[in-house]
Amino acid sequence: MTVGNRLGVAALALIEQGLWSAGFLAFTAVTAVTLDAADLADLALSTAIGLIFLAAIRAWSIDAVIVLGNGSALAGRLRRITAAYILGSVGSATICGAWLGLSASSENGIVYTAFAAALVLGDLGRYRALAGANLSVSISYASCYAVAGAVATLIGYRTANGLAVVWLWVVVLALLSVPTMVRLLFIDLSPRVELRELPKYARYMTLESVYLGVAGQAAIFLCVALGTDQDVTGLRLAYSLAFAPAGLVVQGLGPHVLRLGSRVRDSKQGVRYAAYWGSFCAAGYMLSGFAFATFFGDVHSENLDLASTFVPAVGSLLIAQVCTNAMQVPFRYRYGPRASQLLRLAGVMIDILFQLAGLLIGATNGFILSIYAASVVRLVIVSVVGVKLFYAPEADHIRS
Repeated sequence: MTVGNRLGVAALALIEQGLWSAGFLAFTAVTAVTLDAADLADLALSTAIGLIFLAAIRAWSIDAVIVLGNGSALAGRLRRITAAYILGSVGSATICGAWLGLSASSENGIVYTAFAAALVLGDLGRYRALAGANLSVSISYASCYAVAGAVATLIGYRTANGLAVVWLWVVVLALLSVPTMVRLLFIDLSPRVELRELPKYARYMTLESVYLGVAGQAAIFLCVALGTDQDVTGLRLAYSLAFAPAGLVVQGLGPHVLRLGSRVRDSKQGVRYAAYWGSFCAAGYMLSGFAFATFFGDVHSENLDLASTFVPAVGSLLIAQVCTNAMQVPFRYRYGPRASQLLRLAGVMIDILFQLAGLLIGATNGFILSIYAASVVRLVIVSVVGVKLFYAPEADHIRS
């Protein structure tokens, strides 16, 4: 593929992610101004649970295939992928429903349980097409989502009924899975590429994704369990509003970066590749945070004020996580999926232990300081790992 073709693919991927993010942002913004803090906290919880299941399902059914083969290796695996997404949506709804059911303060648990399931299922057709480099199909899914977001904005403006917007969100995500479900009525005759190491890699990558998902959502779970609804609301809005523009780029290019990174077979080249990608993402998150402060600095809203409190800390956490993820590719190639899984687990434990200690000792302010501390520790570890990989002899390569 020529440089021009790669740039064209990257541009289309950004357009696709831009449309998808526009839909997500529209729903998020409307619910932020129409729901109260308690309902926003329940929505944040269901979103966190759904995202963890989504990351695991993506890794097991799609990402592991890409790492071992490429996008074309997904052919013939539609039933496996669809079954994984269905099971993931059921699991997400079960966990979310149980959690909210045990909470005496949750009054609208049904809608948020349905949302946890729909968040997983709605990603099925779009991510399958995106991972397979079928951008025309993924753009069509994203366009529908963006239009639905515009409708939700209109409904929220006219009625100020946040629960109606959430129900619309659930229905839209469920409908986005229908085209892929319909394909199951027909036999998939695409040739299937056999990958002997797929079960092992799928298992390890799924565990890594669970670790990553738990680390990314640990702050939400800790705030739900030990903090206040205001903390949960501010944290979730900092994630979903302040850093959405950078997230657009990172998520849009992510599958393509994964495909390119899986082809790297030289450790020094892999470390350079990880450093470039990590630096690019970090710069994007910093610019996104500054843009949020610039555009919303004069907007007076209780929920936006809560988000502003967490923006710097969340930005540092996202930068640490994206740098860790970038270094996972060369690390996994040299030392194998088991060592990569241990590195991921170490990062998760750092996040959870630091944040738990901060929340117990210093409430909201201590929690914010603990996020900074955990981010610094993770960046130091990633730097040490990168230096070790860069200067270690190639003979040390033990991919197993």
